[in-house]
Amino acid sequence: MVDLPGRRVTIRKQILFGLAGLSFVFLSTLLVTPLFDLTRYQLSVGQPAPRKVVARLKFQVEDRESAEALRIAQILSITPRFLRDPGVENQVMAEVRESFESLKRAAHPSGRPAEFPSWLDETVAQEALKLTDRDWADIERAARSLIHEFMAEKGILHDASAAAAEFDLHRHRMHEIQFDSDGDTRPPLLIRRPPDLIDMKGMAGYLESSVSVIYPNLPAARLLSAVLKQAIKANQVFDRDHFRHEVERVQVKIKPVFQMYAPGNVIVRENQIVTESHLAAIREMQKADRTRLIVTGVAAFALLSLFTLIMLQYLRVYQPERLVDTNWMWFIALMFLFMLGLARLIWTLTDSRLAVAFALPVPAYAMLLTIFYRPRVAMLSSPFLGVSIALLYGCNYQLMLVHTVTSIVSVFAVRQTRTMGDIVKAGIFLAFVSPVTVLASHFVLIDFAHITQTRELLIATAVAFGSGLLLVPFLTFGLIHFIPILFSLPSDFKILELSDLNHPLLRQMLLSAPGSYQHSQTVSILSEAACESIGANSLLARVGSYYHDVGKTKKPEYFTENQKLIIDEKGDVIGKETKDIKPSLYASVLKTHVKMGVDLAREHRLPRIIIDFIEQHHGTSLMKSLYDAALNQSTEEDIAERESFIYPGPKPKYRETAVVMLADTVEAAVRSLESPTPHRIEEEVHRLIQSKVSDGQLDDCTLTLKDLKKIEEAFTRVLSSMYHTRIAYPTDDELKRKDKEKHRGET
Repeated sequence: MVDLPGRRVTIRKQILFGLAGLSFVFLSTLLVTPLFDLTRYQLSVGQPAPRKVVARLKFQVEDRESAEALRIAQILSITPRFLRDPGVENQVMAEVRESFESLKRAAHPSGRPAEFPSWLDETVAQEALKLTDRDWADIERAARSLIHEFMAEKGILHDASAAAAEFDLHRHRMHEIQFDSDGDTRPPLLIRRPPDLIDMKGMAGYLESSVSVIYPNLPAARLLSAVLKQAIKANQVFDRDHFRHEVERVQVKIKPVFQMYAPGNVIVRENQIVTESHLAAIREMQKADRTRLIVTGVAAFALLSLFTLIMLQYLRVYQPERLVDTNWMWFIALMFLFMLGLARLIWTLTDSRLAVAFALPVPAYAMLLTIFYRPRVAMLSSPFLGVSIALLYGCNYQLMLVHTVTSIVSVFAVRQTRTMGDIVKAGIFLAFVSPVTVLASHFVLIDFAHITQTRELLIATAVAFGSGLLLVPFLTFGLIHFIPILFSLPSDFKILELSDLNHPLLRQMLLSAPGSYQHSQTVSILSEAACESIGANSLLARVGSYYHDVGKTKKPEYFTENQKLIIDEKGDVIGKETKDIKPSLYASVLKTHVKMGVDLAREHRLPRIIIDFIEQHHGTSLMKSLYDAALNQSTEEDIAERESFIYPGPKPKYRETAVVMLADTVEAAVRSLESPTPHRIEEEVHRLIQSKVSDGQLDDCTLTLKDLKKIEEAFTRVLSSMYHTRIAYPTDDELKRKDKEKHRGET
């Protein structure tokens, strides 16, 4: 029955509508994309962290400390190789023989102590004077044995060679440094040497202990130690080339060590001393942010664009009147952004802690759309909101499932809401559904669960319970009173208040236009029954029917239902007191009741949706009886203009206003039937509805042929009940006469 009402929208408005849609998608993308976090961390190594830093996405960072420890362990496991120089041993042997020859000459009776070498202690020199030839032979033999043991069997390493073999593990390069080097404040790590090698740095003490242990009774043992100490040299050289080769071979085998971070993992806690590893992890996270920023942003934009197009297509097909109603569109868009903004705020304040995300009042969004809009729209839009919030938390499947299920449950819980107590009941029901959904989804999606700790799962369950019991109902309560002010949208609660028949406008109609008041009551019954049959808002249709003719209170005498009856002498009704005026003037008076009704509604601050019933209940229909009368009375010079007999409109835009227009027409026509039998009522209802269809009065609403069939059936059923024929009850005289006739027959 409907074409897209966008045909009445100018190109400029269509462009503005498109820009508004793009802005909505762009803002939604900013809110659901965690990578648009412009936080900069002012952290320094060795200083306490001013705040806790949590991973915003999944990434990995190289653990340099662990890799360094592994590298050191591998290098220390290398067995170093030392090269022995055999010429050094022969040189030492020769020097020792020469030293003993010079000492023996100095110790000869013809010699003097002053001829001893300067490196020999005077006390030791005095002992040498007492040695016999046999003693000298024993000492020389012991010296040769020790030299062979030290230099051939073990080996001697000079300090300078060990220092030159130091490996700077901290800077990943090998270089030679001396013991007195101050180029590195950290102590150098020396290469492990074989235990058999003797270090020249401790050679003196080693010689003395060895001589005293091996030759305890040897005369002039101190002389032997002094000679060897003066002559022995290092004969082992560290093989640097071999060591470098082994180090390079080992390092090639060492693979980098990576630490994995998942969203929500703590990188550094508040007041924790910052290390280089913490800074490396933060730098890697920011690098991952920059890398994925464009891809994730474009993907989120595309997905949200798809969601928006699906919603717009649904409205275009099933509720096209909403697309040209800016209040409704602003309501849906801003409520969606409000919920996303609230989710983003909680995400930021809680450092994206997943357990707290289950407290988000997504069901409140579904409740509000159900109360102010329609359940079907809420059923479609609220899962989109759940998916969007799941994107914010790293596409968390459990969060998506929980918010989708609880939103759908909320739609059914408040679908027939009429009082605030219904919302409380819905909150209590939701308080039990939400925890069960959290637990069930956790175990169903155990392989995809981001909550791995029992404590976090219990917290998530508890916050879901508290959100359903307290947060969702309180937020719904608050916004129910705020939304009508901001968007001029009435809720069922406001409409229910207007259904009070003691409202000043309705009281005024009852007193000044009782016929119109009764007509409105009948129209409300018809409209309510018809809307229930097609799934429209029956409460709105009923209350809109109450007020659709309030304009007739200004000039009630011009309308048939309010005119006095003319009764003849016999007491029979022969007509009504009508105004004897020209048809064109009569038509102008009748048309004014629409404008007067709108003025009265605005004066009493009725919602816009109720004013729509007043404006649209006649559409652009033609006052056919007055127009035909004008044609019959007109002359060639004074031809009646058709436009003067057409209501100003507009045509009904909503199903409810269209139903009221049909009920208004049908009720007035059926009331004028002389014998309103069910069959005649059915025919008259069908004829009147088809006339409205053919006149194009239903072109701007979404009623279908199937809906019209149900409306006909509802009208026929209700009107047949109203105008049913009753059995004629006999009078007392008739009963007496029948009794007499019966008695006469018996006799």
